[in-house]
Amino acid sequence: MGGNSSTDHVNETMSNEVAVQQPVASLSDIKKAFPTSDTLRYVKNDTFVADPTLILGRIYYEKIGTDALMPFHTSIVASVDEKSILKSPQTISELIIDSKMSASAGFLSFVSLSVSQDEVYELRVINNAAARLVDKGDQWDQALSKWMANPLCQQLINNPKVGAISIVTGVVQKYMTSKKYKKFEAGAKGGGWGVNVAGNLYLSSSEFQLDVVYGLDLVSFGRVDNVNEFAEKVAMGAMLKAPKDLVKVNNLFDKMAMSRASIFRLSA
Repeated sequence: MGGNSSTDHVNETMSNEVAVQQPVASLSDIKKAFPTSDTLRYVKNDTFVADPTLILGRIYYEKIGTDALMPFHTSIVASVDEKSILKSPQTISELIIDSKMSASAGFLSFVSLSVSQDEVYELRVINNAAARLVDKGDQWDQALSKWMANPLCQQLINNPKVGAISIVTGVVQKYMTSKKYKKFEAGAKGGGWGVNVAGNLYLSSSEFQLDVVYGLDLVSFGRVDNVNEFAEKVAMGAMLKAPKDLVKVNNLFDKMAMSRASIFRLSA
């Protein structure tokens, strides 16, 4: 580039002759990488889980009077839908994130890198594993019946201090790799390679991060008085559907996720 090259000259040459401009990600781009629904919750979990299908069937329950869900130690052992299993990792998105978008998009709280006004980071979102339970039909009914026959599970359901009971019926394990880039200024050295962001050259830094995020589909059943009532709700598919009820469960789940080292083990 030469010692006499100005910042503007380098940026102009790069855009015209070297590299195609990369746009900064929009909120829509980020939502495509992290699709949402009323029952889908995301949680960051640095504890590596080699087989995410083991998360399926886990139970979380509301203890009335507390502000977070609690994990239950006995899971529902049900069949995994073979068609739902991700056979190999899939790169979902490659995004350029600036400081403005990093501060405004809630999902980006899962990324450990902080970004200043003269920095961006490249975020790659990879679905590393995914699976769902077979949650309809005879196999599912048998799995639920077996779980409800366990005396410990009956104690949970019959406990008047227990509210909603939620079951993990689907899981996706997302790997998020992030690489930081700093805006080029003539005369300043550093960075091994660069990226053209909106006509400006940004050079790579040594900061690289891998974050592991899980998306969990939760099926939730409301408060019951006994096992028979719970069985009836399950048989009829009477899950919580009212927006206010789902919001409450989601908030309780988020509080649990923030308060525990891992929601995939019972110890806090």
